Amino acid sequence: MSSIRRKLKVNENDSKNTRMDLASAGVLGNWRPDELAHMSRFDKIASLAIEEAKLLGRPLDTLEIGCGECWSLRVLYKAYVIKKSDVIRSYYGYDIDPACELDNRFWSNGGGELKEELERNFRIEAVTGTFIQMPKLKKAMSQVSEMNAGGWSIEQLMTLQERFGKQFLRMAAAVFYPEIANNCAWRLVKK
Repeated sequence: MSSIRRKLKVNENDSKNTRMDLASAGVLGNWRPDELAHMSRFDKIASLAIEEAKLLGRPLDTLEIGCGECWSLRVLYKAYVIKKSDVIRSYYGYDIDPACELDNRFWSNGGGELKEELERNFRIEAVTGTFIQMPKLKKAMSQVSEMNAGGWSIEQLMTLQERFGKQFLRMAAAVFYPEIANNCAWRLVKK
């Protein structure tokens, strides 16, 4: 069963991006790979913001591309016992949804490859997969290549699946395969 998503009323660029109803997922216990991947991503963004603010000794001015319904801020606000003003000084969110549109000097919205677009204004610190289809994962793992050199062994992945189940495995294993993952998380720093 695929994820339940809300369609955008206007989808000017014919994107497959839609709104995933994470609030209902939590209430209904709908813990499929998409939902798990999104929730883990939002927690990672919140923890990175806390770490970076501590490292710099000041609150952050933050730009989030693909902010959606601001779940990263919601996680920061609800899941962490910290003084929020020590972490975020200002927040700017940009999203593909026309309802979130604003003039943004960091993002041309002119198409092209995502990596090229990001590299114009940001230094890419890391790229990791967020969730992956099992057939793609099995194929990648069976190929001896540079792509799986840093990943886990099949035995380690099966141990993870034994403990957490297949849905979690799809999310955790994707970390090592951003090239073939269904989605990626990018950590960027403004140039």
